[in-house]
Amino acid sequence: MAHAILQSKAARETVAAQPDVLPNYPERGPPRRDGHNDASASTVRVRTDALDRLIELVGELVVAESMVAQHPLVRQDAQGELPRHVASTGKLVRELQHLSIAMRMVPLQPQFQRVDRLVRDLAMRSGKRIEFVAEGEQIEIDRQVAERLGDPLLHMVRNAVDHGIELPADRHAAGKSTCGTVHLRAYRADGGVVLELRDDGRGLDRDRLVRKALQLGHITSAEGLSDSDVHALIFRPGFSTADRITDVSGRGVGMDVVQRNIEALRGRVAVFSQAGHGTTLRVQLPLTAALTEGLLVRVGGERFLVPSLARPLAVRPPRAAVSVTPDAGEVVRWHEELLPVVRLHQVFGIATADTDAAEPLLVVVGDAPTRVALLVDDALGQQQVITRPHGHGSGSVPGVAGEAFLADGGMGRVLDIDGLCSFARDGDPGGARVDTARAVA
Repeated sequence: MAHAILQSKAARETVAAQPDVLPNYPERGPPRRDGHNDASASTVRVRTDALDRLIELVGELVVAESMVAQHPLVRQDAQGELPRHVASTGKLVRELQHLSIAMRMVPLQPQFQRVDRLVRDLAMRSGKRIEFVAEGEQIEIDRQVAERLGDPLLHMVRNAVDHGIELPADRHAAGKSTCGTVHLRAYRADGGVVLELRDDGRGLDRDRLVRKALQLGHITSAEGLSDSDVHALIFRPGFSTADRITDVSGRGVGMDVVQRNIEALRGRVAVFSQAGHGTTLRVQLPLTAALTEGLLVRVGGERFLVPSLARPLAVRPPRAAVSVTPDAGEVVRWHEELLPVVRLHQVFGIATADTDAAEPLLVVVGDAPTRVALLVDDALGQQQVITRPHGHGSGSVPGVAGEAFLADGGMGRVLDIDGLCSFARDGDPGGARVDTARAVA
């Protein structure tokens, strides 16, 4: 008879040097046994759309307060009463902003509990012995993100149990414990939340992945592909190495769907594996759908936010490092890679004077093998901004994920990095054509 060994423990690690995005409000505890609830235990049901509207209004209030603070009358009277009143109002507005966002935060514990039950069920059905270990279930995240995370997370767990963890006899023959481990961990990093799902199973077989990719036409040769490049093939549409369809996984929902669902949350997913030792899937998510942290850049007279989850890196390569190839168009040599160059001023039709600088400013974003370089005019530094989905009366814009309320009271746009990476490969960001292709300098 199959056994599932379940173990849950509190997170034992503290993520250092990461300031909290939100202030620490009292935890919502269970009702007291004497029937009297204290303030932290009292709750009231509020519609999600009402919370969304509240956050949007507070965002506009933040912009209005910033505009007042930057007004010449306030700045000229530096020692007067007006600037002090404005500063006091600004503190209250920021506290209201943080509180309104905190109202949407929920712990990840329900998602961890669903994984707990699923691992037990799959272990019994598959005849495998599995220990489930959970860390960080009290980490909080935006309610909308938490709800939409459920399905891709469960599919990842099914894959780990079905394709990763071996049967007890196979593990014993490989010199392993007959009991496999599935470890789910959540922690704060880079202004967001990271979930890592790790198993100690068979890992990914490079040769098998390459054969399948060649068969499906995803690659023409494995020459020059690193292990990480090969492992990333599991996110290609229709990719599966399963020999048979089971009721656990391999039912037509591949890792490409998981990746799309994660990216729809403005997140990213990556895979790390070692043959014979297991696989780790790492999901990076924004802490809240209302706040985005990133690198603010300028293109002509417009400003764009490059989300931190894309790990933006501003570089100034010599002009000689930029060249044109027959197949990929304009590229830049960065370390050992040739990265496609995306000229944002052409993507968005912006007039700019710095198109042929001697040392162009490029922002490298994304992960290999889809990493690209964005050509910008200036990098303005890190900012954390309130965002809202694009299309407030203007419809969807290719290459743009949303609108940003900037610290100086102005507006900017949040870049859709995955759409721009798609544009670099296919000239089609987010499935919609733009008016111009990459330029050749």
